[in-house]
Amino acid sequence: MVTKIFQLLLLISPIAVGADINMDMFDIIFFRTGALVLFTASLLDKPKRIMPAYVNRLVFALLGLSLVNIFIHNFAPMVLHAQMNLFLAIVSLYIIYTYLDEKNSIGKYILWAGAINLIYFLCQKIGFNPIYEKMPYKGQEGAFLGNQPRLMTYFALVTPFLQTPFLLISLILGLFTKQIIIFAPLAILLFARAKTKIQRIGILIIIILAMILLRDKIYQALSFRFNLSYKPVLAAFFDRPLIGFGLGIRPIPELEVVGNSYLQLIIGLGILGAVWFGYVFKSIYKLIRNNAESLALISLAVIMMVEYPIEIMRLGYTIIAIIVLFLLRSDKNEILA
Repeated sequence: MVTKIFQLLLLISPIAVGADINMDMFDIIFFRTGALVLFTASLLDKPKRIMPAYVNRLVFALLGLSLVNIFIHNFAPMVLHAQMNLFLAIVSLYIIYTYLDEKNSIGKYILWAGAINLIYFLCQKIGFNPIYEKMPYKGQEGAFLGNQPRLMTYFALVTPFLQTPFLLISLILGLFTKQIIIFAPLAILLFARAKTKIQRIGILIIIILAMILLRDKIYQALSFRFNLSYKPVLAAFFDRPLIGFGLGIRPIPELEVVGNSYLQLIIGLGILGAVWFGYVFKSIYKLIRNNAESLALISLAVIMMVEYPIEIMRLGYTIIAIIVLFLLRSDKNEILA
C-alpha cells in the first residue's frame, strides 16, 4: 500500500494545482496531507526493513538540534511551522524506506511527472496556458512549479534518472532557458558514465570549455546570489553564530529565500547546523559509489549549494525518493561487501 501511495505522490506532487490558494501554502498542505496518507497506508503494510543505525544517529542529532532551537527561540510560530515540516519529512522518509517494495519502480513516476511539466512548459512557451488563468511573464514560464528557476531546479533533480541519450533534453533546456543549475547534474552524470579514461578527459575538456563560454552567465548568477543573498545573510549569521535565528526565520526580512539550502539550515540552527552537515558527510561519503543512486544524491548535494530545493515543499517527495534509493542501494553494497 505504501509503495502505491508513494508512486502516486511522486507523480502528482510536481503537477498538482490548488484553486484559490497561495501556491506555497498549497504545497505545504499537500506535503503534510501526503505524510498523513503514507502513515495511514503503513498500518496495512508489513515492514520490509529497518533504518540503518547511522541514519538513526543523524536524524536523532538533527531533531535534537531543532527541538532545542524551538525552546531557544521561545516557540516562535515560524520556527514551529518549519519544525512541523521537518518532522513530517523525516516520518515520510522512514515510512517509505521501511515499507517500500523494491520490485515496483518509482523512477518512472518521477520521469512521467517531469515529462508532464516539460509538455506544460512548452505549451506556455507557445502561448497556451491551460491551467492558470494568467499567463506568466515572458521568460518566467515555470509550468506547475510557478517560475522558471524553480522549474529548472526540479528538472536538475530529475536529470539523474534519465538514460544517457535523453540527457540531451536537459542540455537543450539549460541552453534555452540559460538556467545554469541544470548543467551541474549533467556534468556529474556525463563524467561518471564515461566508459574509458579518454572519454572522461574529453568530457572534462568539454565541461571546462562550456564554463569558459558561459563564464559571464556563471559570474552574473554567482555575483547576484553573493551580493544580494549570501553576503547579507552571512553578516547576519555572525551576529548570532551560536544559536542562529531559528528554523524558518528570515534574518533579512526583505529576502524571501537565501538560495542555498545549506546556508538556510545553518542560519536557522547556528554553528551546530554546520557541524551536523559535517557529521552527515562523515557518515555517508564511504557509501558513495559510481551508480545512479549515488549520482542522484551527489547532484542533489551540489544543487543545494546554489539553490533551495529542500525549502520547496513541492519537491519534497522527489527528494525523499533520491535519499531512499541511495539508502537502499547502500544496503545492497554493504551486503555484497
